Amino acid sequence: MYNTPLVSVIIPNYCHEFFLRQRIESVLNQTYQHFEIILLDDCSSDESVKIIDQYRGHPKVTHIVINAVNSGSTFKQWQLGLSLAKGEFIWIAESDDVAQPTLLQRLVDALQMENSVLAFAASRWIDEKGETIERRITKRWKQNFSMDGIVFLKKYLLGYNFIYNASAVVFKSDAIKTLSDSYTNYKASGDRFFWLQICLQGKVSYVAEQLNLFRQHTQKVSGHAAETGVNQVEDFQIYQQIKSILSLSVLERILICGYHYRAIYQSQNFVNGGKQFALSAWKQENFFNVFSYMVYLFFRGLEIAR
Repeated sequence: MYNTPLVSVIIPNYCHEFFLRQRIESVLNQTYQHFEIILLDDCSSDESVKIIDQYRGHPKVTHIVINAVNSGSTFKQWQLGLSLAKGEFIWIAESDDVAQPTLLQRLVDALQMENSVLAFAASRWIDEKGETIERRITKRWKQNFSMDGIVFLKKYLLGYNFIYNASAVVFKSDAIKTLSDSYTNYKASGDRFFWLQICLQGKVSYVAEQLNLFRQHTQKVSGHAAETGVNQVEDFQIYQQIKSILSLSVLERILICGYHYRAIYQSQNFVNGGKQFALSAWKQENFFNVFSYMVYLFFRGLEIAR
């Protein structure tokens, strides 16, 4: 028998008036009901605040913070929400996404059954209208698993960031007590560094059900960061920090660098010198910049490249 810990649900919003009400209601309609909601708005210029104001006094809403000046960072809003959270578990529910009613219950169960520090669910991608965007799903992601956090991050966070949407994740609040707040300095990859630090502290669990609806639309910050190469440059900075902590082997470093080379060379989305900016970072690995792409292709069948 497991207990029912309090979950702090942080909803950071910026100009998502078209999606915000659906997001809040999808949290309120969870089958797991022991939670508090922290509503944050980062000085939106649309009608978001009017929507948020309608939830003042709601018994589940413990904090509403409306910034008078934009913070300039999604991750600074995360930090604000975390400072207000009282729960044993935390869910950062991005304001443009939607949750299936059982998401919170399934992830809380996974955390407790496996004594994990972090649990995340599969996501179904949707467009602005809520229509499904079809995507190929490899075999690895069609079944539940739990694994050591360091093993997970080596396989799934240093190449492609497989925890690509915070809305799919619930984690233990104790895990943030020793976290460096340097993740707030990143424009695009702060979430990757955030997850990496948590994964160093224990097990990771994955629930293969598509309980999170990850919305794609033209206002997403991540799209601009990818076009300009900012995300790749920040990923390299994170890689530099983490490789010494993990004592990565030569093969692991080549595979990781190769993954990023492949992503850079194959992308058709760069604008305004974004590709050159991205390459300028990863080429600092010197020895690896000659071999990484070719070696990656050779080892692409390995799980790290899936």
